[in-house]
Amino acid sequence: MASSNAPEPLFTHTASKFRLPLDVPVPRAAYTPSPHPEEQRGPYLHHEWTEEHGWYARIVERYNTVNQQYRTICPVTEAQLVSDKARYKPSTEEEVNSYEKTLPIYDEDWQVDENGVLLMAMIKDAVPLAWSDDKGKELVDFPTTATTALATLYPPPMPEDDDSRHINHAEERAKCKAQDWDHGIWHLGTRRQQGHQQQQPTISKDTHFDTEKGAAVNLWYQQMAPYHQTLGMLYYGLDKAGYAHNKQIVDHWADRSFSAGIKRTERACFTYHPVLVNARVVPHLDKNDSLSSMVAMTCTRDFTNGGNVVLPLFGRQYALRPGDVMFLRASLIEHWISAYEGQRYSFVHAIPENLNNFRDAYPAPLRKLGKKREAEDDVEEKSVPKERQECPFCWNTYANLKSHLAGWRKRIPKPSLNGHSVPEVRE
Repeated sequence: MASSNAPEPLFTHTASKFRLPLDVPVPRAAYTPSPHPEEQRGPYLHHEWTEEHGWYARIVERYNTVNQQYRTICPVTEAQLVSDKARYKPSTEEEVNSYEKTLPIYDEDWQVDENGVLLMAMIKDAVPLAWSDDKGKELVDFPTTATTALATLYPPPMPEDDDSRHINHAEERAKCKAQDWDHGIWHLGTRRQQGHQQQQPTISKDTHFDTEKGAAVNLWYQQMAPYHQTLGMLYYGLDKAGYAHNKQIVDHWADRSFSAGIKRTERACFTYHPVLVNARVVPHLDKNDSLSSMVAMTCTRDFTNGGNVVLPLFGRQYALRPGDVMFLRASLIEHWISAYEGQRYSFVHAIPENLNNFRDAYPAPLRKLGKKREAEDDVEEKSVPKERQECPFCWNTYANLKSHLAGWRKRIPKPSLNGHSVPEVRE
């Protein structure tokens, strides 16, 4: 007979019962390899759910159904979107509202260009597809529970003043305050700062604002782990190449930066998670998102009379509701959220484009700055341009590669560097 003093389980499938003492590790789910080759994966991390056999077949069957019923060929190709981002440019909010009324509302859709490149997929009730009925329905409420708890501990900040994507910050916040609702946006996750493309990626300011708020964000990522796990499974079934591209980026930076703190599932394929709490956006492109993959858009809460995702490129708007998922090339296709009544939490799961480049992340060797000799060398390099050569070890380029490698030899024991012999550099 079980002892009455046995501790309560630290994690249950009911989000409201989730509890995580920070000093007690959460047991990992038992990992049993799946007989289906498409369902193979690595061992589970803490907070992940045990994946059920057969999830891949259910997802692909649903995708095929939507593809057959709604597949539409967009006359604008992906290449044209990259070179000429055609945009709908309203002058007033009233003009936007009038335009929205002319667009039909779709629950599902599948848009490709004439070359067969997938531009957008809208899947109704996609989140529960990977799980049994009870667990799937329960998972739909995870973002509400986790985000409401986060807002209690760490109220969402106002959008930046120079962020033109958001509508009437102060006015919208006043309306929400009158209803005792939260309002704002968190930019959570890992990215490179704008204008600092040569630096290591780091977690965003909202992710580590201070000790208490950072702990609240950490708890949010833990509670959202099964949800993010599900999005990875859904994206894998939709676009294996895009999933592999994203996962390579996530795994790379998880081993080399602070990204490990937000990777709570082996299915993680997004590093950046903006969360909009009762905040609306104007027509915009997410220019910083990856051009090589799609973003996943989801939402939650009890809003009505609107709250649709408007895509003028397709001449349609989409009734994105809790449990639905829209995969979109958001860096190329203009979009916004229509007006609505009630509360709406919007979630965007993305990979920043500037995380694609791994090679420029390794810092250059330390140099002694301020020396007169270096100043003279700089003048000489400017007056007589030299062909720069790439170092085979740090991947940076140098006008004088021989001198650079000589410095490496002084700092690193011979006869090897990272297991490889140091090559001789000749004149």
